[in-house]
Amino acid sequence: MEGVWPLRRAKAKCSPLRAGRDPCGPPGCRRPLAPFPAGRQLGRWAASWGLLLLLAACQQVLEADVTRFNRLPSDIRGETFVVLPDGGQDDSLEFHHYAQLVAAALQSNGLRPAPRQGPPARLVVLLHCGSVGSRNEYWFEPGTRWGGWGGVDDGTVDVYTYYFTSLDVELYDGPAWRQGRRRMLFEGRALGESEVGPLNDNMPYLVRALFAEFPGGNGRTIGVTVPMGG
Repeated sequence: MEGVWPLRRAKAKCSPLRAGRDPCGPPGCRRPLAPFPAGRQLGRWAASWGLLLLLAACQQVLEADVTRFNRLPSDIRGETFVVLPDGGQDDSLEFHHYAQLVAAALQSNGLRPAPRQGPPARLVVLLHCGSVGSRNEYWFEPGTRWGGWGGVDDGTVDVYTYYFTSLDVELYDGPAWRQGRRRMLFEGRALGESEVGPLNDNMPYLVRALFAEFPGGNGRTIGVTVPMGG
């Protein structure tokens, strides 16, 4: 899926580039660059690319552990589905918004929404999601004064808060469902971590993580990193 990295990347720390900590110093300290000698052109290009890579690495991401189990038939593409509320979700506008995100992901993987006037859906889809806590990381940035043993450092401690969110999606056999039986064909969970707290802001990226390389290996947990904000 475009924009999704199947392998976990190391989390980039962007503290030198945050507002108020411009590594170039105050605006008044900047001076025009003198021309590089011909033999140093490569070094200048390398430095420019290094800065671009650093800025790219500082993009916010959602990192997710994705676990999936499935016994979907090999010819499932082209089949129809319907997303149904479960356990009191009927009147939740939030649920219906997330259901649209999941439905779009299923369509991008070759499934079709069941028409209102037509044969019943081949698959019944349920989803559950929520916020599941947070954790803090502490990073020390050394200052400019250090007095040796017993001295005083004027550095600062930066606190980064990471929030955990989860998404569970289940696909059931439609004919069995209409007979009152729950015959599960797919079960997936994405447990995400990001610096963004609200569940609704994380949900589009949790969906992308869960459906990366859908339906995925049976009984496997993979790390998926999804850029946020794009």
